[in-house]
Amino acid sequence: GTGTSVLSALQKPPSAFWPRRSRMEKHLQAISVLQWVVSFLAMGAVCSVLLLYMFCTDCWLIAAVYTTWLILDWNTPKRGKRRDAGGRRSSWVRSWTVWTYFRDYFPIRLVKTHNLLPNRNYILGYHPHGIFCFGAFCNFGTEATGFSKKFPGIRPSLATLAGNFRLPVFGTT
Repeated sequence: GTGTSVLSALQKPPSAFWPRRSRMEKHLQAISVLQWVVSFLAMGAVCSVLLLYMFCTDCWLIAAVYTTWLILDWNTPKRGKRRDAGGRRSSWVRSWTVWTYFRDYFPIRLVKTHNLLPNRNYILGYHPHGIFCFGAFCNFGTEATGFSKKFPGIRPSLATLAGNFRLPVFGTT
C-alpha cells in the first residue's frame, strides 16, 4: 500500500532536495572562509561609513555613545599585566562552530611536538604568513584546532597592526 511507499520515500529522500553531507560540508567550509575574508577586507570600512552615516540620521545619539565608548576604550589592547594584556578575549567567539569549517577548508592542523610549561612565556613564529594569516588565526585565534586542550594553561595571542583595533565594531570583536 501507500504506507510503505511513503515510508521508503522518507528513508531515501531525493538528492535534489537533500544535498549530500559531504557537499553540504564543502559549502559550509567555503562560506566560513568567505565570511572571514569579507570581514577582514570590508567590515572595518563598512562599519566606519555606517557610523558616519548614523551621525546624519535620527540615530546620531547611538553613534555618539558608541564613538564615546570607542574613544574611552582606545588603549584596551595595550592595558593590563603581562598575562592579561591584549584586550578582551571571548571564549564564546573562539569556540564558534564556524571555525571548524574554516579549519577543514584548508585543512589546518596544529601539531604538538613538545610539552610547554604554562608558567612561561613563548614567542611562536609563523612563516610564511601572507596577508590573511589563515593558519595563524585558526590555530591561535580560535579553538578549532584544540589549542587549549593541547597546551593547557597557555593563552595564545596574535600580534597584529594597531590599526586593526581602531576601526568601529571590527576592532571590538
